[in-house]
Amino acid sequence: MSTEVRRCMTTVVVFSLLIQVQFAVNGYAALKAQIAFTSTRDGNSEIYVMDSDGGNQTRITDNPARDYDPSWSPDGARIAFVSNRDRGYDRIYVMDSNGEHATRLTMESTNLAPVWSPDGAKIAFTRTKGGIQIWVMDADGGNQTQLTRIGWNHQPAWSRSGNRIAFVTRQRHRGPEIYAMNPDGSNKQRLTQDTAEKGRPSWSPDGRRIAYESLHQGLYQIFVVEADGSGKTERLTHNPPHKKYPAWSPDGDTIAYSSWDVLTLPIHLMTADGIHLKQLTELHGGRDTDPDWLSPEGRSVSPVANFVTIWGEIKSEPAGRR
Repeated sequence: MSTEVRRCMTTVVVFSLLIQVQFAVNGYAALKAQIAFTSTRDGNSEIYVMDSDGGNQTRITDNPARDYDPSWSPDGARIAFVSNRDRGYDRIYVMDSNGEHATRLTMESTNLAPVWSPDGAKIAFTRTKGGIQIWVMDADGGNQTQLTRIGWNHQPAWSRSGNRIAFVTRQRHRGPEIYAMNPDGSNKQRLTQDTAEKGRPSWSPDGRRIAYESLHQGLYQIFVVEADGSGKTERLTHNPPHKKYPAWSPDGDTIAYSSWDVLTLPIHLMTADGIHLKQLTELHGGRDTDPDWLSPEGRSVSPVANFVTIWGEIKSEPAGRR
């Protein structure tokens, strides 16, 4: 190969890399992960969306009723949520990701805590008719099927693989525990081994651990439990105030949560081992809760360092990243 050809090829490669670095920096706003959440900052419970660094906080519902508990569809095109806009009853709705075309999926009783299956075909949720139980339905609201029947069972969380659903259960003569089951309701397995109040399970992306909130010595704190049934738990947060609503990031590096400080609950971010990183939403007199993540397809996202990696072309880590 001639020197001129080599020089030409080197120029093309360098130019290509420069373009992609420029794309990673300037195109980040369109590619970074997003978090949907509930906020009462405007005096009513509405659903907002923000970038994973806390930027571009945008209200996407505007209804006199309460809209809350958003859950992204895996493709990011839709958001399931709970609203009492139907005569004051809490029902599950689905809307476009910009808040338009809201459609009611459930018609009876109180229905709460929707969560999508990883393939986008199903939505698991809690229904209170005939007891507090977990149900599943098609993404269009069809084929509603009850999964649990004994005790009170609620707050389902689908694993990334789709083969397990974590949930909170309260059986007779026992306190609440975190369980997991198959998507058809079979093979239920107890994961936690204490009687403290618990809620809001959230799977790590690799399916090995589940984050949850738990009340200990008068404070809600964030814990994780191994998903293998060993009962091994780890406490991630230790100090006041209350810390609730954990939500694991798609890359597994961070956990979003709400920090309950008197009358306000801003959303914060910490590493998966409990080191505080930053506050994402401001103190505004309202409550920011129910964070739920969406990650750009096919890209690795670091919400703290605002960095997108282009796999197969450029792979680097920001300085100081854990």
